[in-house]
Amino acid sequence: ALFTPEEKKTASLFDSNEFTFDTFVVGESNKMAYAAARAVADGASDHYNPLFIYGDSGLGKTHLIYAIAHQIRSTRPSSKIIYIKGDDFINEFIELVRAGRGSEFRAKYRDADLLLVDDVQFVAGKEQVQNEFFHTFNTLYESGNTTIAKNKSTASVFRRIHFTTCLPIKN
Repeated sequence: ALFTPEEKKTASLFDSNEFTFDTFVVGESNKMAYAAARAVADGASDHYNPLFIYGDSGLGKTHLIYAIAHQIRSTRPSSKIIYIKGDDFINEFIELVRAGRGSEFRAKYRDADLLLVDDVQFVAGKEQVQNEFFHTFNTLYESGNTTIAKNKSTASVFRRIHFTTCLPIKN
């Protein structure tokens, strides 16, 4: 199958008008994250690559990453956009490595134009998966492609994954 059920659901959200920049409510607490997300969607990803957004639940982190994907899909429809949750990244990695198909995993994620990782905090502390994520990011970065991650925790989670550029969304 080309998409798992979760990927099909996410792809339809990228195509809907529900989570766009036009429907995002910008305020003092999220204006920097909004501006960075707009820049990434407009093609200035080299300034915000990787882009890591963190903050409490319900403040718009998911809305922003969907808005980025929506705009990129609208303006560059041939772009390969991959969205995955951190725990699904772990499970898929373990499953394919155990089956001797680690190269399939690498090919899938390292060929993306835009990689969106939701709840990336689950990757932190799992050494093999964390290393795979780091190498995937490096491959994408060196190819000029973008990685965006978000989580509910503080920036310390990102530092454990070897990254330091983080933009908060606050209450």
